[in-house]
Amino acid sequence: MNQKKMTFYELKQAIHSSELASIKTVLLELIRLINDPSASAKQLKDLVEVDPPLSSRILRLANSAYYGMARRITDIQEAIIWIGFDTVKQISISMKALELFLGNELDIFFSRDKLWRFSVASALTSKLIYRREFKELGNDIYSIALLHNIGHIMIEQFIPDDFRKNLMSYRSGVKNLIEIEQNILGFDHAILASELMKEWDFHENIYLSIRFHHQPQLAPAHVRREATILYIVDQLCTRYDFGFSDIKNSNKFAFTSAIDAYNLQEIALDNIMTTVKKDMRKMEQLGWF
Repeated sequence: MNQKKMTFYELKQAIHSSELASIKTVLLELIRLINDPSASAKQLKDLVEVDPPLSSRILRLANSAYYGMARRITDIQEAIIWIGFDTVKQISISMKALELFLGNELDIFFSRDKLWRFSVASALTSKLIYRREFKELGNDIYSIALLHNIGHIMIEQFIPDDFRKNLMSYRSGVKNLIEIEQNILGFDHAILASELMKEWDFHENIYLSIRFHHQPQLAPAHVRREATILYIVDQLCTRYDFGFSDIKNSNKFAFTSAIDAYNLQEIALDNIMTTVKKDMRKMEQLGWF
């Protein structure tokens, strides 16, 4: 039986009352904490402790062979000290965001796991660009990149027939997925995620960067750099095959213009991707995937 055709408003209302929306409160608080330079380990501990699955994951990591603790750690604050404050912040936002990506595979061409891998690689790449090239911490762009493709999850979960139709057209054709979405749905995953995140009270730097990550030249000036980095990172992670990409055709001129706009060098980006490949392997060993 075909699904009833939803309007854009009806789709948003369905998402608002879903499990996806229930995750946003902790995500928002984690993002606020991660981007607050005065945040303390105790504040992070208090936030982690009210989320049992997240607490369990942090403790499991602290007691893993990778960190080599001689005795068992059972206290979250001790785990934060042992693993490192910045690492636990990154793990916390990643593990909470992962809840958005949990679900069954539609087919071998697309799975939430493949999309999750692409999102993690995007987050790592974005953060390294900010740290190495812009000399900034990059915590904000890490969160943005980690979440920039959640619109795909929303479409896949709530209008699966349309999502399959989009995928079939994408797999057999020459257009990028965002063009197909616009033709079939009248909107795309970036617009949908941006609208929902705005209504969920995410900061505009996040939802506007996500809205324009396929067309950064149209982004408002105050988020154009973030949107452009997302665009660049999408191209890089597609090139290095880090999971499910919604890009089939890369515009070489647009890519070159984007990296030139922020004085980035392709050799520096290649070095960053070498680091990302190593980090992804390490994360796989630690059970992130």
